[in-house]
Amino acid sequence: NFIFLSRDWNKDRDTITRTFQGLWTAQKKPSFWMVLFPEGTRFSEIKLKEAQQFCLARSLPLPRNVLVPRLKGFTSSLEHLR
Repeated sequence: NFIFLSRDWNKDRDTITRTFQGLWTAQKKPSFWMVLFPEGTRFSEIKLKEAQQFCLARSLPLPRNVLVPRLKGFTSSLEHLR
């Protein structure tokens, strides 16, 4: 199964919660692989420039070939795995 997110945290939080609740009700200790794409989207020159502006505004290292990881979904997933 895949979790497709909309990049709207209010919607995505509920999607992540429902997905992990479904895993726990299906099995007591589910066994699975979790693969994350922390950039949250496909790479493009426009998105790279936006990521660089985001980093400049927050005094973060400037990315040159990747986008800035998006952490809310990742941390929410980890919380549900505990």
